[in-house]
Amino acid sequence: MIKMKTLHLSIFTGAGIVAVIFFALIVVIIPSSLADQAGLTIGIEQNEVGVGEPISFFVEISNPLQDSVFPTAIIVNEQNQTVWHDDDLPPNGYKGIEKVYYISRDSENIPIINHPGKYMLIVTFADKRATKDLTVTETIHENNMLHYYGTYKGIDKENTRVEITNQAYYLTTIHKTPSDIIAPTDTIVKFSGVAFTFPGCGPCLPMPTVQNPPDYVNVQFADKTNETLEIRNNQWSTIGPPMDSHEYFENGTKIFPNGTRGTWTPRFHMDPIVTSLSTHEHPQAGITVTHDSMKFLVSTDVSSKGKPAKNEIQIDSPLKQFKSGIKPEYVKCSQDLHLIIKAEDGSFACVTIETGKNLTKRGWATTFGTGISTNDYYTKCDTLYPQSDMGIAVLYMPTNSIGKICVRYYNLNNTPTGIGLRIFEANNLTQNASDVTAWTDDSTLEGNANKTIVYFIKTGTKAGFYGASLNCGGIPLAVGYDANSTITANDFPWVGQTFHCFAITYDSHMEGIAGIGVKYIPYP
Repeated sequence: MIKMKTLHLSIFTGAGIVAVIFFALIVVIIPSSLADQAGLTIGIEQNEVGVGEPISFFVEISNPLQDSVFPTAIIVNEQNQTVWHDDDLPPNGYKGIEKVYYISRDSENIPIINHPGKYMLIVTFADKRATKDLTVTETIHENNMLHYYGTYKGIDKENTRVEITNQAYYLTTIHKTPSDIIAPTDTIVKFSGVAFTFPGCGPCLPMPTVQNPPDYVNVQFADKTNETLEIRNNQWSTIGPPMDSHEYFENGTKIFPNGTRGTWTPRFHMDPIVTSLSTHEHPQAGITVTHDSMKFLVSTDVSSKGKPAKNEIQIDSPLKQFKSGIKPEYVKCSQDLHLIIKAEDGSFACVTIETGKNLTKRGWATTFGTGISTNDYYTKCDTLYPQSDMGIAVLYMPTNSIGKICVRYYNLNNTPTGIGLRIFEANNLTQNASDVTAWTDDSTLEGNANKTIVYFIKTGTKAGFYGASLNCGGIPLAVGYDANSTITANDFPWVGQTFHCFAITYDSHMEGIAGIGVKYIPYP
């Protein structure tokens, strides 16, 4: 390995300073004995991936030079053209005593290929070279089901006929994501003679999530055959700095373990649009999930009149849900309807927003939605959030109460992103609170949006310490305490810790509160 370096020499003379510049060759020689010790192995999670699907792989190397020389990786197509490259794979793990260079979905430079075809992954370290063949395709058999990667013609339509891999389908659209449609009891969507059942989640918490786990939908056909489809929410993802041995700084600088500097840039992408198709034919059924809707597909080879049946969502009645043991705040209504509770006898009904507002104004109902007065959904927080640098801000609330937090968002990107508020146990950041819940009726921030989102927090019967997280870290929350209570930083063990957070595409700040107090306590 040979590097060129320019040396600057200043010579002091009686007449002043003369700058002399000359070039020197600095030769860095990798001893052949060390280079020969390099054991180079590539492991790849999937040799066949879908169009637009992130490609994860790892490289194992056993060599004393690992801390100063890094492997390089490229992906080339059949014409030997480079479609992706990384000039320095950072070591970020171990397999036994060997360091592992792992490129995962959270890596800064995860390769994504948007054209089907044959490709080759090539990794080079010292004088060693290893390769792996890759296939990028539109249709893949995964987990005993068929997945189609692609945005077929007509995917932007509400109700139409489309064609996927030479098969015609009726298509209908519901503007809800899988997480939106999940209810304590089963939710059934009927379309063109096929029933799509989203299993109930029991006493599930009505809070948004930033994760993207798979959802499983049972599909029943007219011949009583059942099949399970695996689908994903297709939420927008933010890729920040990886967890490796480099140092990353917000100004875009990264420092390698050997002290040299480079640059990095946060990257944003969304999961590929994937259509899950049944193995059942005549008809074949499928679901396509976008970032804000679900497309239900049924092949056209069974319709007696050549037209699809009207789609229908079925959810148990509010009374039936309540009698089954579901708490009132977790009762859900069918699409575009909301829960209202009659003031006179506490009976339930599912109504439109406008009907609920009118009934509440007339005194017919006391609560609407998740135990909140109807007007609360349309009013802002009445107290400005107090700003201070005198200490740590702690939110406090009584037990058995409901409060609101108004957060102003500015989306800096032109792509939508998921947002939400999570309540966790003070002594365990990964554990959602069991006695305090939070939710909002608007968990998607549109591209370039500038708006206020209202979050609701409902406390239970137990006093305790929690955290409220809008994206990373958390704001201390004390339940069952007030402004005169003794609260210290030790009640919130995570305060003062360093968090490794994904980069986000938006700015946010708390504008106001209602039913919630703020107290500032000394820093630890």
